Amino acid sequence: MYTLNLNGVMNNKTISVVITGNNNTFVASTTQLGNGELVVEDCPTP
Repeated sequence: MYTLNLNGVMNNKTISVVITGNNNTFVASTTQLGNGELVVEDCPTP
């Protein structure tokens, strides 16, 4: 299972990914985003 969180609010941009499975959890996140670096394209609908 995975979760992708994109926050594009000005002056508070963040990206985080959480992947869980087999009793393991992987987390990656960053807040070092400049203008134009948080872009989602071709996002399929569920």
